[in-house]
Amino acid sequence: MIKECKLNQNHQILGNVEWPQALATTYHGEIMCADPRQHRIVVFNRDLVFKYQIGSGQAGSGKDEFNEPVDLILNQLGKSKKNKKISY
Repeated sequence: MIKECKLNQNHQILGNVEWPQALATTYHGEIMCADPRQHRIVVFNRDLVFKYQIGSGQAGSGKDEFNEPVDLILNQLGKSKKNKKISY
């Protein structure tokens, strides 16, 4: 089991992922990683360089909040299963 994964060194804090649970790739080749311990989804480019995060990093069910995300589901258009465009 991977407990912590330092995927890149370009951003020491935001680029570190604790307890990675799921990986997905977008149509554009970005790599998305669910990071439940930090309540967010982290996005890297093809070279594993941190680009941005989805979610505030705070636990919750409000806007821009996740409560320990453990899975990622995307279709070829970058939409979630509920057919909502994932904004990033």
